[in-house]
Amino acid sequence: MSIPRETSTHFTMSRSQVRAADILDAWHENDRELLAKELAKGSALESAVGEDCHEYERLELLDGIVIQIACSIASGQDPSVYIELLRHLATSGGPRHQYFLC
Repeated sequence: MSIPRETSTHFTMSRSQVRAADILDAWHENDRELLAKELAKGSALESAVGEDCHEYERLELLDGIVIQIACSIASGQDPSVYIELLRHLATSGGPRHQYFLC
């Protein structure tokens, strides 16, 4: 179950949405290696040059969520609350997706 990266000719996902969707895809596929790879990617803010202030805030939030997911997994805690935040980031500003039906 993955989030389509482009759902119509009128909507293309932002960088924060794509990054959140990539992490969610790894999570839902239960692919620990891919999840670790996605979580280990550099700061989302590194690619924020030229973004509007709303996208910059989403990228900043994404960085915090990624850190919390990694810390939760490392300490054996359930990262579900952070996964819910990623679902919101992955679909905000665009069409809703099946992740909200889970």
